[in-house]
Amino acid sequence: MKYRALTNPKFSVEPTVNCVRQAWDTGAIHEIIIRPFKHSRSLEQNNMFHGLCRSIARETGNTVSEVKDYCKENFLGHSSYEFRGELKHRLVSTNELTTDQMADLIGHTEALASQLGLKNEQS
Repeated sequence: MKYRALTNPKFSVEPTVNCVRQAWDTGAIHEIIIRPFKHSRSLEQNNMFHGLCRSIARETGNTVSEVKDYCKENFLGHSSYEFRGELKHRLVSTNELTTDQMADLIGHTEALASQLGLKNEQS
């Protein structure tokens, strides 16, 4: 089971403590990760981005997946990781983006679509 709590110095720490207690009471081993909270991209943003990718794909003859990869590579870049001592690169996943980062990606993709004379087709 997954337990998640958001905490803020302005509010009581009690909900976070209760979350830890629930996990503790299961008797299972749990990992506690504390990191800054980020708002992830919205469903509306996701639909907008994919609509743009569909329009661009139709115009260019590429697949939607190819257009999405093109946009991610050119507008987001790569992330790096090490695997067995070797540096690897991968495209940044849109599900890892904050709402602001996704808005930036959409802006770049809209500019690309505009250059092609296209309008967005959502969902």
